Amino acid sequence: MKKSTLGILIAAGALIIIAIAGGLVWLVNVAIKGATPKPPSADERKLVVTPEKLAEFGVTLNPKCDSLTMMGTFGTKQIQYERDCDTPDVYAQSMAQVNPTKLEARQSFTLLVATMKGGLRLTGGKLNVEPHPELLTFGEQRYAAIIKHGDDPRGNLFVIRQGRVVHSIIITGIYFDEPDAVRELLGPVIEESKKQYGPKDAR
Repeated sequence: MKKSTLGILIAAGALIIIAIAGGLVWLVNVAIKGATPKPPSADERKLVVTPEKLAEFGVTLNPKCDSLTMMGTFGTKQIQYERDCDTPDVYAQSMAQVNPTKLEARQSFTLLVATMKGGLRLTGGKLNVEPHPELLTFGEQRYAAIIKHGDDPRGNLFVIRQGRVVHSIIITGIYFDEPDAVRELLGPVIEESKKQYGPKDAR
């Protein structure tokens, strides 16, 4: 894990757009069905990267910056952690989408990767996604990238499907370029997916 050196605010602001784009289909569905956010349970918190986990990588805890929510209806739920301040040193969003079936999770994975990468076009070419598949060595489907401003690393984008759970993580202000550090950050949430939503659902 390394700190990025310049333009954190630009990158963070642009990635909020990407996050919105990535979750748009699910959020529209939620709006139609009338779901409302609520605090996640203790088990649901384990499915996302939390402030406490980021603190292990030197990110200062600040309750004013951090939010954890859960929305769910009709067999689908989404748990989301977001760290977002007016002047952030680190922006982070971690989402876990629990789908009714593995088929829907596969579809969500493909759509999420495409929309999150496509959202970068809204930055006017200031940011680009450089795939680094070697960073992720776990999960049934996985996508890993370093977000760059020119040649300068700004952060990471990770999307992982484990069973019928799709995890997405966006982070700027720090970035990960070693598989062991990525496993330390994301391994626990993937293990929780296996534990909570294991092989009993084979669809």
